[in-house]
Amino acid sequence: MISTNTPAIGGCIKVLKCVEGQYNKALIMTLDNGLGAEYILEEKARGVPLGNLWYDWAMESRRDLIDQLVDFESKVKSIWFRKHGCLYFKKDIAMKRVPFREPEPLRETFSEATEDINAVLLDDFVIGPVTEAVLWEGEKQSMELDRGPWNSPESYFAALTINEMRWMQLHAKPRVNLYRSLDTPEYPDDYISLLKKFLQLVSLMSPDPSQTSLSHPDLHLDNIFVDPGTKKITCVIGWQAASISEPFLQQHIPRMLLPIGGSNSRSPVTPEDSNGTTDLLNYYQNLSRRKNNRWWAATGVSNHSVLIDTLRCMLGTWNKRDLFSFRHALIGIIARWQHIQQTSTPCPIDFTPSELQLHSDEMELLEGLSQVLHGLQNNNLISLGGMVLREDFEQTSAINQRVKKMFIDLVESQEQKELCSRIWPYQDREH
Repeated sequence: MISTNTPAIGGCIKVLKCVEGQYNKALIMTLDNGLGAEYILEEKARGVPLGNLWYDWAMESRRDLIDQLVDFESKVKSIWFRKHGCLYFKKDIAMKRVPFREPEPLRETFSEATEDINAVLLDDFVIGPVTEAVLWEGEKQSMELDRGPWNSPESYFAALTINEMRWMQLHAKPRVNLYRSLDTPEYPDDYISLLKKFLQLVSLMSPDPSQTSLSHPDLHLDNIFVDPGTKKITCVIGWQAASISEPFLQQHIPRMLLPIGGSNSRSPVTPEDSNGTTDLLNYYQNLSRRKNNRWWAATGVSNHSVLIDTLRCMLGTWNKRDLFSFRHALIGIIARWQHIQQTSTPCPIDFTPSELQLHSDEMELLEGLSQVLHGLQNNNLISLGGMVLREDFEQTSAINQRVKKMFIDLVESQEQKELCSRIWPYQDREH
């Protein structure tokens, strides 16, 4: 199975996707075309989305589908590399319009000889930069950033951190901190300081270089197509964000098998649910461990979850206006350093007492807000995220205004009232 991924590097690019011997071709056009907009012409996938049928199938049919899915993943993950990046046609990446590191010939990146790989493919493909949106959006698209390919987890974590610093230094401006008084603005250096702390941890916590593999990043029900008659997988779509990377950085469990509100955990799930998701998830995990043992073992890298969770908090933090979560993750690492690293050596980063006090004040405010918002959801008044049916909008809007006023009235000082009003997530345009 082969997938090529294409960032906005300009030109007209053919993308080849091969699943179980079936090839889907797509024509990707960037902005410089007659239409003046990006678009994709893609071959129609055979079959129907699994989401149209999944919940009507008996448990036996669902397990058979999981058997097919694990076999499919086994083929993909049986090929090992030594680089972290995306797979490209050599001729396409030559049309690059932004600077990035030279791609690596595919022949030179295999970690071992593989008889199943056609020699022609080794010469036609290269491993180049990753297509993660966080490295291409906005001003970053024209910046000379380190987008890979990388030789080690440390170089990957460090590159994403340094890329954030470079963007901040060029484009970020001081602004109001939503969780503090207007007299305490938020500066780009506040975020850069956190990034420098994370960079220190990266050099100590990153696992050693290991073999990499290709993995589908988002196996949900509508990315898998099946034949309704035979119930066999006919096509897997959604490869645009796929990359070759270390197994511990990949999705360990297909999203289609995660319970609602569940996490991408490697541990068996025990609570039952109405759709049998728990039984299917445990079935998938056991089967995958048996058939993909080498890949599954490689996902259990020490500290991987701590690093990845902190990285997710870091990426795009400034645009999300959420320095709190990134800072909170770093403070958590300091607090658990001896347990995480199993060493008596002190953690190399710290925060001043005044920084910790400001963080504590923000946390108190956010915890109070969280309690109110969860109360609204638990009482079926407003769901988290604020989504509401059109016919319920007026009533929900009135409830929102009443609860918002109650939340603001909980504090006494005018400064605190302004803060509470500013952080309330469901803002009415008229207020």
